[in-house]
Amino acid sequence: MQTLRGELNIDDKLFKEIFLESVPTDVQPIPASGSEDRSVSRLAEMVNRILEVQRLQPPSMTKLSTSSLPTPNEHLGTQMAAMTAEIASLKFQLARLISCRSSSRSPSRYRSHSRPRTADVC
Repeated sequence: MQTLRGELNIDDKLFKEIFLESVPTDVQPIPASGSEDRSVSRLAEMVNRILEVQRLQPPSMTKLSTSSLPTPNEHLGTQMAAMTAEIASLKFQLARLISCRSSSRSPSRYRSHSRPRTADVC
C-alpha cells in the first residue's frame, strides 16, 4: 500500500480514509472499526481476507434481489479494492522475504575457499 501512495506526502490518517472508501460498503465497517490501531498494509490484508471469505460463501437470498445488485461502478470498486489488497499483501510478503534473505547472508558465503599453498609443491 505504501508504494501505491508513492512519494506523495499524505497523512496516514487521510490515506487510511481514502483506502477505506475504496472498500465495498458492506465490508467497510469491519476494518474501519479498528483502523486507528492498524497500518494501511494490515487493513489491506484484513480486507483481502474478508473478501475471500465472502467470495467462498454462497449468496444469500437478500443479495439476489434486484435492488441490491451492484452498479458497474460498485463492481469495479470492489474489484479494485480486492486487487489493491492483494497487491499490498504480496508486497508485504516480498519485503519480508527480501529482509530475511539479506539478513541471513554473510560475506563469507560468497568467498571461494582455496587450499593453503605448501612450499614443496612445484
